[in-house]
Amino acid sequence: MAQRCVLFLALCLVCLLGLAPPQAQAATCSRNLTANVVALDQPFFLNRLGALESTGMIYALKRDIVPISGTALTAGNVQLRSDKRPRPLVLRMNVGDCLTINFTNLLAPTRKDNDQVNTRNASIHVIGMQLVGSIASDGSFVGQNASSFAAPGGPPVSYTLFAQHEGSYLMYSTDTVGGEGDGGQQSAGLFGAINVEPPEARWYRSQVTYNDLQAAIKRDSFGRKMFTSDGHPIIDYEAKDTAGVPVLNMLSSTNEVIKSDLTAMITGPLNTSGQPDRFPAGTFFLNPELPDREQPFREF
Repeated sequence: MAQRCVLFLALCLVCLLGLAPPQAQAATCSRNLTANVVALDQPFFLNRLGALESTGMIYALKRDIVPISGTALTAGNVQLRSDKRPRPLVLRMNVGDCLTINFTNLLAPTRKDNDQVNTRNASIHVIGMQLVGSIASDGSFVGQNASSFAAPGGPPVSYTLFAQHEGSYLMYSTDTVGGEGDGGQQSAGLFGAINVEPPEARWYRSQVTYNDLQAAIKRDSFGRKMFTSDGHPIIDYEAKDTAGVPVLNMLSSTNEVIKSDLTAMITGPLNTSGQPDRFPAGTFFLNPELPDREQPFREF
């Protein structure tokens, strides 16, 4: 009994002194990024042998979809652009960033047959990242909290997240997990990831088409493409196309995530020449197997 009294008094003293258990780091955004994301019905192949997910659902950047017919992007009337492949959506941000995902549900309001997933509301829920603002950024409908789901064809729903630590964080629609019928959106393809990179990291596309590569080659004062002595193109990582959109940089000048490739080349901040450089010494833990991580960046 005496021990219990001592423990109770100690807990009271902690409360009186305000020595509460440590809380998660407050979200102080070093940058504010945006990503405009949609959910859509999209069949896709699972392999090169022809295995098909005919009732597929995926996330995509809004800039990467087009209408099936007409000119309006409406629920059930969208598909990926012809130059895009159905892939899990990958968004990127750096430690200290806040990312606002403006999510629009463009799934068809009703399923077209009994094989399609019956659940048509959707959301984006990210495991392990801090919510900014309120529970409305959780992309869920739990307990007494209001729903933060988006209905097909309804107004966009925004989720804001803070990146406290590096890592890869799973995102998915928090419907009921299951097969066809109610639930099953994840198994149909409605999932992706947010990759959090080191502070000041820059992200560039690592796999591009021939035309994109040609557009990214540096040119001299006469407009001629530049190559190394052994014939490799010299790349301008900050090159833009004729519309002013970055060719390789996955983030626009307005801090919008405009590329969602599965793979990327991650570099440090720009150098005095306006090109990406290596990270400052000490950014990564020392690894004798990867000594190149601490070496100056070289263009090839």
